[in-house]
Amino acid sequence: MLLIKINQQQVYHIKISTVNELKRRINSEWAALSHTLIECAVGAWYQGLCTCIHAAGGHFEHTL
Repeated sequence: MLLIKINQQQVYHIKISTVNELKRRINSEWAALSHTLIECAVGAWYQGLCTCIHAAGGHFEHTL
């Protein structure tokens, strides 16, 4: 969530007038992101998802 918030601030720090301009700014900020950070976030999400599936609907928070 923090990653998204930081990105919103960077994208919108200058007024955007058109959809194409917004797309360009988002693409530019995405390219500038540390993809190592993104891979870590996705990995943590995936681990939680696998644990949830393995628990078959039971409690699993204590295993994370």
